Parts: sequence; structure tokens; C-alpha cells
Amino acid sequence: MKAIIPLAGLGKRLRPHTHTKPKPLVHVAGKPLLGHLLDQLLPYKIEEYVFVIGYLGEQVKEYVHQNYTINTAFYEQTELNGQAGAVYLAKERVKRDALIIFGDTLFDHRETGFDALESIVEDGLLYVKEVDDPRRFGVIVTDENGRVTQLVEKPKNPPSKLVNVGLYYIKHMEKLYASIDQLMARQNEGELYLLDAFGILLSQGLQFTTRPIKSWLDCGTRESLLETNRVLLSERTQMDGEMQNSCIIPPVFIDKGARIIHSVIGPYVSVGNNVEIVDSRITNSIINPYARVHKTIIEDTIIGERASVMLNSSQLDVGDDCQIGFYKDI
Repeated sequence: MKAIIPLAGLGKRLRPHTHTKPKPLVHVAGKPLLGHLLDQLLPYKIEEYVFVIGYLGEQVKEYVHQNYTINTAFYEQTELNGQAGAVYLAKERVKRDALIIFGDTLFDHRETGFDALESIVEDGLLYVKEVDDPRRFGVIVTDENGRVTQLVEKPKNPPSKLVNVGLYYIKHMEKLYASIDQLMARQNEGELYLLDAFGILLSQGLQFTTRPIKSWLDCGTRESLLETNRVLLSERTQMDGEMQNSCIIPPVFIDKGARIIHSVIGPYVSVGNNVEIVDSRITNSIINPYARVHKTIIEDTIIGERASVMLNSSQLDVGDDCQIGFYKDI
């Protein structure tokens, strides 16, 4: 089994943090999103990881090669024609069964049953979760046995509260490619949704079952990123680095090389490598590597790499290398 991981999106909803890095490398709970995703997959026999990259994709290659010893292939999606277009680029590389995993989808692998996928009798499996407002997702309708009967992308009037979480298993990739061919033929421009390609297969008589998962973590917006940070920190508290006359309120992640002086940190704060925090109070925030935060009170905030911040109480989004309130080096 191979894994196809589309990563080419621009991540506009996470700007300014995605101006200088691709969305998969945005940090949460101490490491990039992509790192959390790959760590979930490592226990399984993934023959090859096929990454579909785009904007600043060389950074993704560098991160994977520096941090993981896995078989990889990279394809660049130069035409941003959506999820189905991204998957289609793997046509010559992935010909049998495969996992398809969107790069901003985090989950608990213990819920997935990845080690038993080949035993399912249907043609594939779609992972699902029930949500209160399904209108901005791909909605799935099932029968009493959990088999898919209808697929609708972002409906105004959802026929179900069950949504796809960006995680699929399909036994016959060549059939999926053929359905994407049909999708491309009837839609000359615009975004090609993968769920529409699955809908074509459903109309042709293929059968798909579903598996509900509870721990789906969406990282598409700053609000959802901070929520994901909270959830992950609840399971992973780490306090390294140097702390002087400071109060640390778990759960937190404080990476090696961080210096925290006369400050209160937590709960739900990620502090990256070589961050310096002085005379500050920080809650529910992500402070990326090499940032400096002095004399600042913040919450619900994301501060980029190498950024410098010194100001009164505020809620911020500070991109990489930005400087706010620092008029000279301290």
C-alpha cells in the first residue's frame, strides 16, 4: 500500500504564516503539521509516500529528507485545480491500493484500522465524522450498514451531518484515475473535488464503506490551528529549555534551547526551539522557533519564526521575521 499526500494548497486562511513557508510546515504542538501526520503513519507498512507539492515545495522536500527515512516521491502541482487534480498526478506512480490523506488532516491512528484495510470487502473506505455544521465540507449519506449511498460537496442544505475528513482508502486506483478523467472532461476549469470523483465511481456501482473517527483535527484556519494545539498538548507536555523565576502552567510544550525569564507560560502554549521570552504572560498560543517576546501579555496568538514582539496586552498574528514594538535590540 502506498500513501498519496496532497500538499500543494496556498494556505491563504493561515496567512501571514504561509507567506514564507508552505502550510504543511506550519508549527503546532512543537512540530510542523506534516511531522505530526507522518508520525501517525510510521507504524504501518507504507511502501512509498507520494507527496504532491506546490508553493514553496522545496521546503517540504528538505523537511522530509532531513527528518524521516522513508521511500518518497514528489510531484509538483503547477495547475492548482483542486484535490482530484493533485491525486491524478500520482497516476504513473501509484497503480494499486492506496491511502489518500490531505496534508492538513490530523487524526489518531489508533482509530483508523490501517493495519486491516486490505481485508475490507468493499472497493474502498471513507473516514467520516459527524459535525454540527457540515455545509463547508464534503457530506456523506450512508445506509444502515455504513455503506455510502450519496456524496455531496459543500451543500447548502446538507442531507446528513456526516462529513469526510480528508482521509480515504481505495483498492483500485486505476478506477479512481478514470473517474478523474471524466471529471476533467466535463469541467474545463475550476477546482476538481475528489469527492465528486468518488461520486462517479458510486454511480458506476462501486461500493464504499465508512469508518467514523472521533479525533479529527482540522488545521485550516488560525482558530482551528490553536484548537488543534490545545488538543495535542493535552496529550503531550514537554518542558525543556532554561526557565528562570517563571511559572509554567501545563499543558505546554517548551522546546530545547528556549529561555523563559520572569514570565508566566500556559496553559496551552507551544514554545519553539531557541525562543526567548522575558517579562511576559502567554496563554493559548504558538511561539515559533527563534522568536523573541519581551514585556508582552498575549493570548490566542501565533508568532512566527524569528519574529520579535514587545507590546501591551493583545491578540496577534505575527508572521516570520516581523518586528512589533522592538525599536532596538535588547
